[in-house]
Amino acid sequence: MIPTWGQQRGGATLSLDFINNDNVLDSRITFSRGSTASYYNSVGTLVSAAINAPRFDYNPSSFAFQNLLTQSQTFTTAAGWLITSLGFTTPDYALAPDNSVTATLFDEGTDNSAHAARSPSPVPAVPVGYTYTASCYFKYVSRQWVVLAISAATTSYASAKFDILNGVLGSTANSGSTFPSAGLSSSITAVGNGWYRCSITFNTTTTGTINLRVGMATDGTTFTAAERGLQVYTGTNQQVLVWGSQLSNTSTNLAYYATTTAPFTQCVPRGLLIEESRANSLTYSEDLTNAAWVLGTNTVTSNAIAAPDGNVTADLLIPTSATVTHIFYQTASVTSGSTYIQSVYAKAGGYAFLNFGGGTGFNSAQYINFDVQSGTVSTSSGFTGTITPVGNGWYRCTVTAVATSTTAAGYIIFRASSAARTTPAITYAGNGTSGVYVWGVQLELGAFATSYIPTTTAAATRSADLATMTGANLSSWYNQSQGTFVTQIVWEGLRSVASQRIYGLDDGSAVNVSNQSATSANALISTITAASSTEVNTQSPAVTFVANTVYKISMAYATNNTVAAANGTIGTTDTVCVMPSTLSNFRFAGTTTTAVSNIWFASLNYYPTRLADSTLQALTT
Repeated sequence: MIPTWGQQRGGATLSLDFINNDNVLDSRITFSRGSTASYYNSVGTLVSAAINAPRFDYNPSSFAFQNLLTQSQTFTTAAGWLITSLGFTTPDYALAPDNSVTATLFDEGTDNSAHAARSPSPVPAVPVGYTYTASCYFKYVSRQWVVLAISAATTSYASAKFDILNGVLGSTANSGSTFPSAGLSSSITAVGNGWYRCSITFNTTTTGTINLRVGMATDGTTFTAAERGLQVYTGTNQQVLVWGSQLSNTSTNLAYYATTTAPFTQCVPRGLLIEESRANSLTYSEDLTNAAWVLGTNTVTSNAIAAPDGNVTADLLIPTSATVTHIFYQTASVTSGSTYIQSVYAKAGGYAFLNFGGGTGFNSAQYINFDVQSGTVSTSSGFTGTITPVGNGWYRCTVTAVATSTTAAGYIIFRASSAARTTPAITYAGNGTSGVYVWGVQLELGAFATSYIPTTTAAATRSADLATMTGANLSSWYNQSQGTFVTQIVWEGLRSVASQRIYGLDDGSAVNVSNQSATSANALISTITAASSTEVNTQSPAVTFVANTVYKISMAYATNNTVAAANGTIGTTDTVCVMPSTLSNFRFAGTTTTAVSNIWFASLNYYPTRLADSTLQALTT
C-alpha cells in the first residue's frame, strides 16, 4: 500500500481514499463523462478511459517503485546472469535484509579476472539526458571491497567501489562519452545485520542499452578500463553475500522491489482526476504526414517509434538541408485576446531542440525553445511554456500564447533544430536525417494544458468529469447542522475566474450552498449560504493556490462557529452564522451547472461534528 494522508480516520462517516482504492470508485459516487478521456496508468503509459469511466491518474515521471532489472535477486546462469568470471555462486545461502533465506554467496575463485556477475538480458534501453540509480545489497564474509559498474554497448562505463566491512565509500570512475563525470556519485547505507545497500547514480548522454555488473575487488581505487570499470586481480576464493539488485530512473534509491522475469514500474498515484470540458482544435494529432499539416521544407518519417501510449505511431520531423525557415504547422480558428495552449509530446531524434513561434493570429516576434534532450525550456520571448517528462525520453511541451487577431487560419509554428532558434523568420539548414520525434499535438483554448485529446478527421472535445453524491448516498454520512470536511488535492491548473470549486453542497439551486473554492485571484474561499443569505464568506486562512502543489484543506461548520484551515493554518472563526438544512447534492469540483475545476483528488474525509481547531491543524498538516 502507498501511504496517503487521507486514509480512514477515527470518527469519520465518510473516508474516500483515491490513492489506495485499487482504482475503483466508491459506489456512493455517481460519475459521468460524455466522452473518452486520456490519463496515465500505474506504469506511466498514456491510456484512454471509456465514456463514463473515472480516471485514477498517475505521475509518469515519479516512481513509487521501479526496478528495470529482471531476476533481481536470483544471481544464477539459469536466471540469465553472466557469472563466468566468478568461481561460483550459491543462491539461497543466507538471510537477506528482508529476513528471507534468499541471499546469494559469491566466491571469487582463483582466476586472474574481473570477479563479477552481469545483469540478464534484455537489458533496459535508457534514453539520453536521464538520471539513473543502480544499487545492490552486500554483506562482508571475507572480501572487504565490492564494485558496481554500469556499462554500455560501447566501452563506456561508470563505476563505484564500496568497503562493506567498514561501511565506507571508495572511489568512482568513468570512461567514454555515455556516462559523464557530471552527476556521477555513490552512497552506502547500513540496513542492519551487517548488510549495506550500495548504490551508484549516473547520467546518460546517449541512447542505448546498459548492464549492471556486480563484482568484488581488492581495494577502493583500482578500475580496469578493459573490463568496463571492474577490477582484474587474481582471486583467492574470498567471498561476499549479495542480494537485491535494482536499477531505477531516479536520482536517489527507491525502496527495493524484487523482480523475476519482467521489470517493474509503479508510478506515484495522483488520485481521481476531474477536468472541465476542453477541445483539441487540430486534426490528425498523431499523423504529421496528413495534408492537414503544412509540411514546408521538412520531411516526416511516419510511425517511427513507440509513442507515449505504447503504440508505434510517433513521427520523426526532419528539416531538410536547405537554408530556410523549416516551419511546420496546422491552422485553426483563433479569437483576438484569447489565451491558447499548444502542446506536443516530443523526444530527441538526432536533434535536441523544438522551437515554437507565432504565426498568423499570433505575435510573430514571440517564440520559445524546448531542449527535449535535457528536458528544459531553453530560451523564450513573449511565449511562456512548460516541459514535463513523461517517461522513456518523452516530454510534453506546452506553449501559452495570446491571439493578437481573429482569424479562421491562425497557427503556432514548430520545428526541429540542432540549436535554439528565435522567430519563425529565422533560417537554418538541417542535415536531412536528424530531427525530433513528435506525437499528440493539441491546441486548446485555456490558460493551461489539460489531458491529451486525440483527433483524426475532425477536432474533438473531451466532456467534463461530473462526480456527485445524492439521496441516501449523501444523507447516510452528512450532518446538516454541524460537521467537518477535510480533503487533499492538487490543482492541475487554475483559470483565474471566480468559483473554481473544490467541492460543494447545494439543494439544486444557489439558494442554499456550502463549499470551498478558489477565487479569481486563486485564493482559498469558504462559503455558506442559507435561504439566499450569505452566512460565511471568508478567505481566512490566506492561501494562494499554485498548480501541481499538494494542499490539505478543511472547513468545520456549526451555527455561530465555522472556520477553515489549510496546510496546518487555522483561519478566523465566523461566530455569526446559521447553517442551511436542505442540502441534498455533493459535487466534486463542480457547481450546480456542468462547469468544473481541474483537480486531482487524493482523499476526502467527513466528520459529523465540528472538530476542534487543534484537530483541524493536525489533520491539515
